[in-house]
Amino acid sequence: KKTSLGKTRFPRSLNNLPSDGGYMSSQAACERPVQIVLSGPSGGAAGAAHLAKTIGILDVLTFDMGGTSTDVSLCLGGQVTVRRDVRLGYYNFKAPAVDVHSVGAGGGSIAYLSISGALQVGPQSAGANPGPACYGFGGTEPTVTDANVVLHRIPPSIKLGGELELDEEAAQRAVAKIAEGMGLSVVEAAQAIIDVVNENMHAALRVVSVERGYDPRRFGLVAFGGAGPVHGNALGRLIGSWPVIIPPTPGVMSAFGFLAADIQNEFSETYLEIAERTPAAALRDRLARLKQQGREWLEQEGVPETDHRFDFLVDCRYYLQNIQIPARVTLEELAEGADCSLLRERFEEEHQRRYGFTLRAPIEMATLRVVARGVIKGVSLTPVDDMGDEDASEAIDRYEQVYFGGEWVPTPIYARDRLRPGNVVRGPAIVVQEDTTTVIEPGCAGRVDMFGNILIRPEVG
Repeated sequence: KKTSLGKTRFPRSLNNLPSDGGYMSSQAACERPVQIVLSGPSGGAAGAAHLAKTIGILDVLTFDMGGTSTDVSLCLGGQVTVRRDVRLGYYNFKAPAVDVHSVGAGGGSIAYLSISGALQVGPQSAGANPGPACYGFGGTEPTVTDANVVLHRIPPSIKLGGELELDEEAAQRAVAKIAEGMGLSVVEAAQAIIDVVNENMHAALRVVSVERGYDPRRFGLVAFGGAGPVHGNALGRLIGSWPVIIPPTPGVMSAFGFLAADIQNEFSETYLEIAERTPAAALRDRLARLKQQGREWLEQEGVPETDHRFDFLVDCRYYLQNIQIPARVTLEELAEGADCSLLRERFEEEHQRRYGFTLRAPIEMATLRVVARGVIKGVSLTPVDDMGDEDASEAIDRYEQVYFGGEWVPTPIYARDRLRPGNVVRGPAIVVQEDTTTVIEPGCAGRVDMFGNILIRPEVG
């Protein structure tokens, strides 16, 4: 709390990441606490968008797979997409938030057979205690992590986090429950668990891409979280998004997003007017007043005026309809026009893309928004000066049998910290590091870029 920090003479300012991917001071968060309810998922998406923009891939899907759930989102032009209606459990509220879709699919998700005998995975989770059976903390239920250990996608010989030894026999006993119920071998049952959870996450990615009117084949896929790189290659193949981008430290991508974010807040007001009947100057004046509110807030946050940035949005809809779509404008554009009819073209372009049709109806402006941003110098990725060659053999630690395509395949196990920019890791391959494991499937290859990311693509020919 603010008072507690004051008593301890905390020497620095404490900031909070709101749900829209920016950040604000603790005082601002106290005044608008509703804006920080989804800060965790938004941090990961903001970090992934910043990383992808840095390496020149502006449009990406983000894939954050942890222990209990998977959060996915879509980023355009290096920016997260934001929605203004948020649902949290049984509660709906109006606040800007990164458009994140979550499903109950994570490393701890429990596999079971339904009454009809169909294999289901999640949303129930083994959690951290007792956790998956392979952790050795007393868990007995078959989880996604156990299935990966049985298949050696997570090599049983490694220590998770550098400390936790895996119990392969416990994982096999847990997965055997599914195998017996389905009349399969333990390995076949483990593969079935992986196939089902991958399809669950594939469906989530389709929600934020195909169902929003976007072709996922035009996007890259940033896979992060503790379990994201294990499944990232498979999800890239299912959704058709390449390259699959594995950051240098996938387990802390949300923290990276917090540190890379700009100071940000949104100011809005209701404005029910027909665009074609509204003088551009009238709309410009209303937006200018909101801009002034944003400028005053940035000054309170201590942002120099030279670092102020403003985005102007008008939520539009067909007259008497409910679907609202934001149209971006500038004050300069509104100064030039006689009315606000320029909003029709921008609204209808997005409406056509999302829904496949337009209407012969007036365009009504419903809400005016100004997003005030204070550009700061946060963390950044540092490229290397010289790229090495493709030979990654020096990073191979050992070979193990890993289950791919219905058979056990001798597979090199690479140490991530020994890979160098320019190296190419051809699948099948497993790359291990302290906070995650990366699976590169047969027929694919991962190239290490100048920032240390692994970019996975299908090999041609």
